[in-house]
Amino acid sequence: MYGYLRVAGGHGRTPLAHHQCGLCHQLGTAYRTRARWLAGDDPSVLAMLVEGLTPDATTRERVRCPIPGVRRRRALAADWLPGLAAMQLFLAGEKLFDDRVDRDGLASRAAERLLRRDIDAASAALERLGFPLAEVRATLRRQPTIERDPHADLDSLSAPTADGLRASVAWLVAHAGAPHATVAAAGALADRLGRLLYLVDALTDLPRDLRRGRFNPLERAVGPLDPAALRFVTGALAGRVAALGAAFDALPLAAHGPVLRGALVDGLADKGWEAVTRLPAPRVTVARAVAEARR
Repeated sequence: MYGYLRVAGGHGRTPLAHHQCGLCHQLGTAYRTRARWLAGDDPSVLAMLVEGLTPDATTRERVRCPIPGVRRRRALAADWLPGLAAMQLFLAGEKLFDDRVDRDGLASRAAERLLRRDIDAASAALERLGFPLAEVRATLRRQPTIERDPHADLDSLSAPTADGLRASVAWLVAHAGAPHATVAAAGALADRLGRLLYLVDALTDLPRDLRRGRFNPLERAVGPLDPAALRFVTGALAGRVAALGAAFDALPLAAHGPVLRGALVDGLADKGWEAVTRLPAPRVTVARAVAEARR
């Protein structure tokens, strides 16, 4: 999920600590040690979300930490955690595949080679668990085709991310035993989250992409950053933040509400508005567009 979801605090000292340790332990147990790299904040927030929706399906256990000198830690334990670990590897593989298609650096290609065996094993595990792997993969890999369409708008460009995330999160919440209404609410949240993530990522990358002459969905959708384009961009950001907030409020959460809102809604919105202030446009024009959008 682009690495934009964050919760404050150092290793083992955040509200995500039990979830991150549980995911790290599961990745290290089911796959090679290098797979533990993927136990970041993004999937740990997702683990917290699933627990918040299905609190009776989780517990805590003591696990050995791979960091030298660190004692055993209390970690999340749940029957659905192997599914999340496998899903994280699969989605990481799709992101690395996309980077390779975009020729996005040596680091991505090296990471793909290092993780390929684990990604393949995770994909096989997901298929055994009933995850719609072929459907999600096809959805995510529509992205290059849509980006080649000169008439694609921002909604069309963000659709593969939104659709893929919705299918993945809905499956995971259903896999955890949640009722149909909860699964539907989680899927709606994931759809709105995917659309906002795509926009925030495009805003963050736009200055660099313009310097390098590379594709950026905002440059494609709105063209030069004149006052009208800035009003469109800030209006789109405000609208997607509001839609995500409404979807979050509709969740039947039994736990972790404030932390999850901070990570999924407020923190992501802050990153979006911060990215807007760094756009290559006159500061006064940007400030005016932001003020109008946030009224």
